Amino acid sequence: MNHAPGADLAGLNPAKLDDLRKAMQAYIDDEKLASIVTMIWKDGTLVTADAYGVQDLETKVPTQIDSIFRIYSMTKPITGVALMTLYEQGKFQLDDPVGNYLPDLADVEVFVEQTDDGTIVTEPCKTPMTIRQLMTHTAGLSYGWRDHPVDRLYAKNKINDFGGTVAGNVESLSTIPLLYHPGEGWQYSVAVDVQARLIEVLSGMAYRDYLKLAVLNPLGMLDTDFFVPEDKRHRFTTNYGPGENAGGMAPSALSVRGEPFGKAGIERVDQPGHGSVYDSLPSFCMGGGGLASTGPDYLTFATMLAQKGEANGVRILKPKTVELMTRNQIADELIPINLEGMAMPETGFGLDLSVRMTDEIDYWPGVVGEYGWSGAASTHFFVAPEQNLVGILLTQMLPAYTYLIEIEFKKHIYDALD
Repeated sequence: MNHAPGADLAGLNPAKLDDLRKAMQAYIDDEKLASIVTMIWKDGTLVTADAYGVQDLETKVPTQIDSIFRIYSMTKPITGVALMTLYEQGKFQLDDPVGNYLPDLADVEVFVEQTDDGTIVTEPCKTPMTIRQLMTHTAGLSYGWRDHPVDRLYAKNKINDFGGTVAGNVESLSTIPLLYHPGEGWQYSVAVDVQARLIEVLSGMAYRDYLKLAVLNPLGMLDTDFFVPEDKRHRFTTNYGPGENAGGMAPSALSVRGEPFGKAGIERVDQPGHGSVYDSLPSFCMGGGGLASTGPDYLTFATMLAQKGEANGVRILKPKTVELMTRNQIADELIPINLEGMAMPETGFGLDLSVRMTDEIDYWPGVVGEYGWSGAASTHFFVAPEQNLVGILLTQMLPAYTYLIEIEFKKHIYDALD
């Protein structure tokens, strides 16, 4: 374990932080995970920065604080911040119809049924899809993961295909009906990839270029990109998945409460320099899931949000804009949000960020007002505004919730609050 403590524990119990370290180290010792980086920031102080394990089980290069991880859907809040810089420039209003800027999506219809002969019946949208609905996953879009006629069309039309483009992705989406009328449901979706195209249209720049201009470069997030160049590849971790003897995904209330879960055994699924999609810049930089990053880089981003839009003396957003992004924006009947069958208790949604509504559920640690998001390879970040607290968890286990490390990580941090 590589341990770099902060000079000031900022009101966190050191014995409880040691319990966190022991819990993280156990994932390494039990061969459930190869590498972990955790960082905790509170009251303006970096309290802990810890690295565990090795970047690859074969090469055994030790994990470092600046090791590079695939953050997948933790890309989404970064895209959202970039889009909101354009909002501050007066380029759009949140309740503007998406079709005003992306004409391909102006006349998209809504799925009604599939007949016995395979014909898909649709009807016009009751109201136009809005940008606010894109940013809250209430626009009627999906991800193509489910056994549903609409999702099967996503696969057929190669939505979010790495070989495509940001513009081509939206063009393909325009041929597929929405899953439900905008505003009438919550479905995790490709909506943030549509936001990437909005950024291109509103800024007149390629999505990746604008992301660098508006967010990554000003914050000094120089290790965050859609590929890992060869001169940084020695810091890039290998991605793993459950092996034959590993426990399966079981994100139930029982498993979160602490019953035994998961067995050792993991297998490499993506190795840097050996045909990884991160070895070169893709033609399609996904707004919803394409970035690789480091603990220090993402901590800078998260503390920018925690400090109402400013980090390292650089202002990215106005405080009112951050407050808008980080408060619940969805109707009560859509809470809690549900990730493909896994309800996130008492959790609503802001603009490209989840928002915790209560702190009354013991097995799902959190506090009122906490916001953040996770990535498909078991990465997670959260900000607790009232506590002035940020937590960063990076590892590489695909899919998320193979192990409930995110829950354990947060539980130990909240237990450490004096």
